[in-house]
Amino acid sequence: MTVEDHCRLVGWVAERLVARLPEPTRKLIPDGAVTLAAAHDVGKVSPGFQARILGTNQCGYEESHAVISEAAVRKFYQANGMGHQGWAVIAGLHHGDRSEPLADTVGKYGGPGWSELRQSLIDKLIKDFGQLPNESPSAVFTSLAGLVCIADWIASDENLFPLGCPIGDYRNQIDKILDNLGFLWPTPQQNLTFEQLFRFPPNSIQTATYNLADDRALLVVEGPMGCGKTEAALWAAYRLMTSGRNQGLYFALPTRLSSNLVYHRVVAFLRTVFGASMATRLLHGQAWLYEFLQQSSEDQPGMLAGGEEFLPGRSWFSPAKRGLLWPFAVGTVDQALLGTIQVRHYFLRLFGLAGKVVILDEVHSYDVYTGTLIDALIEKLLNLGCSVILLSGTLTRSRRQELGVCIEGSAANTYPLISRIDGKTCTPECPDRVKKGVHLKKVNPQNETFWSDLESYLKKGAVVLWVCNAVATAQAYYCEAQSRLSFVDVDILHSRFLPWHRSKKEEKWSKQLGKDCSKRDPGLFIATQVVEQSVDLDADLLITELAPTDMLLQRMGRLWRHPRDRRPLAKSLSQNGIF
Repeated sequence: MTVEDHCRLVGWVAERLVARLPEPTRKLIPDGAVTLAAAHDVGKVSPGFQARILGTNQCGYEESHAVISEAAVRKFYQANGMGHQGWAVIAGLHHGDRSEPLADTVGKYGGPGWSELRQSLIDKLIKDFGQLPNESPSAVFTSLAGLVCIADWIASDENLFPLGCPIGDYRNQIDKILDNLGFLWPTPQQNLTFEQLFRFPPNSIQTATYNLADDRALLVVEGPMGCGKTEAALWAAYRLMTSGRNQGLYFALPTRLSSNLVYHRVVAFLRTVFGASMATRLLHGQAWLYEFLQQSSEDQPGMLAGGEEFLPGRSWFSPAKRGLLWPFAVGTVDQALLGTIQVRHYFLRLFGLAGKVVILDEVHSYDVYTGTLIDALIEKLLNLGCSVILLSGTLTRSRRQELGVCIEGSAANTYPLISRIDGKTCTPECPDRVKKGVHLKKVNPQNETFWSDLESYLKKGAVVLWVCNAVATAQAYYCEAQSRLSFVDVDILHSRFLPWHRSKKEEKWSKQLGKDCSKRDPGLFIATQVVEQSVDLDADLLITELAPTDMLLQRMGRLWRHPRDRRPLAKSLSQNGIF
């Protein structure tokens, strides 16, 4: 295939991709985007690239065609008196990173003769696809860089477009190829109620969140642990998607454990909205292994929670850098944050998030460095037509202001609070089921009294959660508990387990301490901070080491989290937190 044919094919693919984008994202794509996508590889018309293809001596010529493409497009802008030549950077960036180009006519790029050939090719592409973009790049730069990269990847795949066929034959096949790859945006079922989505009625916080989600914006949901902020965010996302203001969803959490557990809840929600065949991506460093273990589980042999989309060799979206291009995903926040720092293909991640509802959970929990990246991410997402929903149980007023939500008057100190970046607020009542008084009792695990009291609680049938600040401490207490409490199940969970072992433990804990567990066997569960946030665990008794206040409040969110007909301990005792 000639360079000219390849450029035309990329342009055709980009043209059909733009037509498939949801309206909120399509509006971000400037006129001339398809032409720029077609022109991204004109730098292959150069002696260095041709010598590389032929395997001959390059004689000091530039080998990177991307940097020559940028130089050629920049020259075209200059020669035709067009402003905003910054669009040329996209041609130099389409392989993930770029170098600063020289003038298009330099000898390293082949000199004036080769430059004229490149300018002639750009002229031909403009005749086919229209003028190059000539407006200020601003936020849409990222979207267009992502579009060009995807179109190039697809058009360069010889399995999709075999060599040897006339170039014209490919054009009519592009839509079918994009269908098979999965570039389809499903249509949600309209007018579903909260009860239909989640199988229980909404509380005041969930209703208030839904009511404020009437337009694209930054929305902050502050409420106590266990009040249903996850369902509130998903219900708001449902309203934004069914109204056409957004398409797609990414639910970002602080840890892999919280991602794994929330993933199943989001899968159930999306299957209700879009049908049982709707696949949802899981995105974090060990997601591939989690999916493999799900595939091999005894409960669903041979099937994954995400459906056939995740079977080996099935998905074009399987590589990590392409995962956010899938319409619906749950994962760790770092997958989105990579779009804010200069890593390879950072623009692809932002393009994948453009126009979606992005939910960021536990936004209070990040350090200054990560918090700064989150601030930058939120700004970029809002410019890309996203709705951003932030969830927190312990967000401070100052941090809320740093995020761009400034509330005046008495509402600024109200809790729970639902607020929006434009100043609109709602102050719902705290649901009765999450109101609880927690009695604190200071104890020492080095004393025999501690162990005798713990033994009596377990013999009465209590489920006890013990949270430690360090892995070594958790391991030491686990060993001692095993020797002292052999009559009951004692288990431990922390970040140093092998992934497959940790996955089994996570599944066990979510079943034995989860909301839907009707018959709970007594047990002692020792863990580190991995169970502190965004994890739906319900203990009868909590043991925790001293920690910062916000962390203690999060840990208390695992105590009496769900209403139950029977608790094995008296109310006054079962609401003890043991430090």
